[in-house]
Amino acid sequence: MNNIEVLQLDEGKFRINNNIVEFLNNNVVYIQVCGAQTNELSQAHLQFFYDQTAKGNVAHYYLIDLNKAGKSTPDARKVWQQLSEEPTTKKVAVFGLHPVARVLASFVLGKVKRNANSFFKTQEEALAWINAENNL
Repeated sequence: MNNIEVLQLDEGKFRINNNIVEFLNNNVVYIQVCGAQTNELSQAHLQFFYDQTAKGNVAHYYLIDLNKAGKSTPDARKVWQQLSEEPTTKKVAVFGLHPVARVLASFVLGKVKRNANSFFKTQEEALAWINAENNL
């Protein structure tokens, strides 16, 4: 992970290379995925979330924006799948997928044993699902 840069941009807002991670209210974590996702980058995300959990920033719900996402390596997809399967992860709402990426993402997240993932066209729809499903 020596080529991966993690910067704190603001209180509760970070940049991991080109990706943005922001801790919102009610244990919702917004992730804007930008560009290609390599195994090294996804490992950095996983370590970042493990570190945040150790600090008490436990994420239960993920709001993942793939509007600016690029290709992901097979190993990177496995790491994102691993994050979805963590015990602290309750719901994953993914939005903004173009058709090819949507098929790929549904294949990866579809392997998650829990039925806690859903896909949406907009951020508003995704956030409404998280809020409604969990009485937030």
